[in-house]
Amino acid sequence: MRFYTADLHLGEQTGCDGDKFLNRLDFDNWLISRWNKIVSVKDEVWCLGDIGLEGSIKACNRLNGNKHIILGNHDKYWQEVDKRDEAENYYKKLGFNSVDFDSVEKTICGVTVILAHLPSKGDTYPDACELDAFRPSIPDNQTLLCGHMHDIWKQYGNQINVGITCRDYKPVSETELLDLICKDKTVE
Repeated sequence: MRFYTADLHLGEQTGCDGDKFLNRLDFDNWLISRWNKIVSVKDEVWCLGDIGLEGSIKACNRLNGNKHIILGNHDKYWQEVDKRDEAENYYKKLGFNSVDFDSVEKTICGVTVILAHLPSKGDTYPDACELDAFRPSIPDNQTLLCGHMHDIWKQYGNQINVGITCRDYKPVSETELLDLICKDKTVE
């Protein structure tokens, strides 16, 4: 099975629910446990950026699945394409099979989707304009799976946010996404 996720922010306070967890390490352990309950070691997982801080990112080795990462704006080597070899070595040591700097095309049940960290539109963060040069250009008839928006929105037109904070703190399966993708295609 194939899964998609984004914005784990391992080791950061972003997304850490202070009412439930004593500290970020407890939150990270809880998040890893939720991930490993649904993702097997044979599953494929696409992480659409912002995996975590350098010191805590070693926890990625504890996450099940054949993992692939599209770098996000909080990830080491983001937009440093000239350091592609360094980035690939760094993330492979953390258990990732591939590293991408830009968007990637995938097919979900016959439908081509684009994977990227940033949404093409609908970003309401104060620094949104600073990231405009890095946004993917997506035709209105194509679906974009993205992260970055945390729990601000789950779906914005033809864009589906797979970030953990809006997806019950776990990766989303292709099966779950298929209904959203098909609904998006019939709304035209």
